[in-house]
Amino acid sequence: MKKLKFISILSFFVIGCTSNEENVMQQTNQKAVVDVMWQDVSGWDSETASKVAKYNPSKFIINVDGPGSSSTKSTTGPHIKDLIPFIDTLVNVFGYKGTLAMHPDCSKGDYYHDWNGKGNLPAIDTSSTDVFQVYVDYFKEINSSLSKAGLPTFTELLLETENSYISSSKAKFQKPLFDKVRSYLDDPSIKLSATSDWEGVGYIDWGVDVYYIQMYDMAWVDTCSTSCFSPTGLNTHLSGPNKYSTARITQLVNDMETVLNHWKFPITDRVCFTFTYAKSKTLHVDAPMFGEDSLYWTEPQFNEFIEAFTKKTNCSNVGIWRCSSPFEKW
Repeated sequence: MKKLKFISILSFFVIGCTSNEENVMQQTNQKAVVDVMWQDVSGWDSETASKVAKYNPSKFIINVDGPGSSSTKSTTGPHIKDLIPFIDTLVNVFGYKGTLAMHPDCSKGDYYHDWNGKGNLPAIDTSSTDVFQVYVDYFKEINSSLSKAGLPTFTELLLETENSYISSSKAKFQKPLFDKVRSYLDDPSIKLSATSDWEGVGYIDWGVDVYYIQMYDMAWVDTCSTSCFSPTGLNTHLSGPNKYSTARITQLVNDMETVLNHWKFPITDRVCFTFTYAKSKTLHVDAPMFGEDSLYWTEPQFNEFIEAFTKKTNCSNVGIWRCSSPFEKW
């Protein structure tokens, strides 16, 4: 199991007369503390590419809406035509070496407008058990276009089944579903991944390659800021105002370890513990957020927390959802 090293190095090596673009390519990126950076609102501009490459996570998860979505609004997309220049800039201009994962927006509200029968995708009724095929087909189409352009392709497909027409259950029907997805992909080099919150019966092996545990849902039923009870029935202080302090870090990691042990979530390299930097002008009453306007955790503060969390749990992979927030301020 790998150990996270907290190194921040940024250096430039300029030999002779090189162009600005060559100088950027020769930049030695810092070693990322966080392994996975995951978009919320899609961003595919040059500034986003620059920040991803500078932080240098091992994996960058790109949110992708269907071909029927708007290609001009910042909250939708990117389309294939947007992804090609974005990934070209990310890799060939700024020198990003990590892997790319695609997260299609599978929400029910967007299915008919953005996906069903749009572009080259098939029309599949929501009562069918084959709804997943529209997302897999788009994944294949995007990768084919990237490959033809001589660019790195997505090596992972991340499917969130909650609030989607893909599956009616987050537990017992998930493994048969992902078995069907894997068969339809028909490419053993592609990893499949999924997410889970803290409802139901806890961890169940769905047969996926990567499992993103949403740490920001750990205390979603809590409504007070002191001693509350999580869905596990365990005493937890995860909810309420999440103000940085060394004592708060200790409190967070101790309670998180207790809940993880209760649900028997496996601590392996297949599991990524994902935290959130979701923005909010008002304080959340549920699980810990790190990007709230009045209680924003700086990079050194969050790194201190991650170091304590990984030491306590012996986990090997951590991620941030809504990476645009730390990219703006770190």
